[in-house]
Amino acid sequence: MKAQMILNAYQENNNVKTVGCMFITANYAPGHERYYTYKTTLALEVGDYVVVETAKGFTVVQVAEVHDESQIRGTTDIEYKWVVCKIDATDYDVLVANDKKALAVIEVDLKKHE
Repeated sequence: MKAQMILNAYQENNNVKTVGCMFITANYAPGHERYYTYKTTLALEVGDYVVVETAKGFTVVQVAEVHDESQIRGTTDIEYKWVVCKIDATDYDVLVANDKKALAVIEVDLKKHE
């Protein structure tokens, strides 16, 4: 796969970063998780949730490592996949908080009518 090696060499030298991602599954005991390396240009931190593409389609994983130095090497033919996007749960968190507030109001009103 000479073409893959050339692509890797190009990306190794053009600010493509790599991150180690942990698949969140009940199949692995703590301390025995599997980490996979993905490439990205996004600003990511350990603990972020991201979407990656796998053989089974898109999957949510957690960033476990942000590599100071890219793991891409032009001397290998490994086909690194891209991080698709970072999950921003800000809007979701607001919706959940609003639900909790609404439920509290409803419960108070229901107690008044008992």
